This record gives sequence, C-alpha cells and structure tokens, in this order.
Amino acid sequence: MNANTVSGTPVVPPWRSGLARFLAAIAVPLIWIGNWLGRVSSWLVLVIIFVVLTTVLMNAVGWNELLRWEGEVLLLGEAITINSVTEMQWHLFGLLTLIGGSYALHADTHVRVDILHHRLGPAGKHWVDIVGHLVFLIPFCVLVAWMSQHFVSMAYVSGEQSNYGGLTDR
Repeated sequence: MNANTVSGTPVVPPWRSGLARFLAAIAVPLIWIGNWLGRVSSWLVLVIIFVVLTTVLMNAVGWNELLRWEGEVLLLGEAITINSVTEMQWHLFGLLTLIGGSYALHADTHVRVDILHHRLGPAGKHWVDIVGHLVFLIPFCVLVAWMSQHFVSMAYVSGEQSNYGGLTDR
C-alpha cells in the first residue's frame, strides 16, 4: 500500500484541496510583483537623487529653464523648468512612498513600534499582524481615501494647475 492511499483509495491532503491550489496559484504572481516593486523602488531612489541634484544645480546656476522644445510634450509642456523639476520631486517621492511602503509590508521589513511583537512566537506575531492590518492599516487607508476625495474632485473640477512652468496635465 502506498503512503498516499488508504485501503487503495487516494488520500488528498488538505493543503492539496482546490482552494489551497487556487491560493497558491495566486500567491506566486503576487510574490513576484512584490519583489519587483522592491527593485523598482530601489531604482526610484536614484532617480529622485538625480532630480533633486538637478534642482539644486539649476538654483545655484540661476537657470529657470533646463530644456525648451517646439510644441507640447505630455506632462512637461513646452520646457523643463525649475518648477517642473521641483514638482517632479514630489510626485516621485509620493510614488516611492507608495511602492516602497507596499514592498516593506510585503517583505515584512516595515518598522514595528510595539512592545509585544518581539516577545511573541510565530503564531502570536501573525495574529498581531492580522489585527494590526484589520484594525489600523485598512481603516487608515480607507479614511485617507475618503477624506481626500473632496479635495481631489475640487482640484479636478476647478482645473487646478501647477505654477507657471510647472508640470502640465496632472
């Protein structure tokens, strides 16, 4: 008799059930995406450093425009100015925060400020994480999205734009 059979009938372990296979199939691409986001966020830091250095150099030299071209380019308008580079810093920093934060949560490397977590075993740590996500993280994200909805709609309806020379079409 085989170890996988009982009285000749195949035994399917619970981790081989349809739901477990489905969840495992979903987990593989999600893990890949999470790791990819970590690599993207690490390279994004270098892009932000370059943009900040460009802003500092433009200020030091006294340049208001770095490049100008004929016609309009999506997001940049007619030129790359000090205002557009400064705004680009903030957009890239926001993107880095979102991507880097999601990677830190995915890789379990985010900062923990609790007294209990390091004293608990693996099961206790998982429960603290689940409760923390359900009680604090998800409600915080929902609250921020809900509270910002009015400001986003007002900016869109009023046609809010950047200062002269800033990013366009944002």
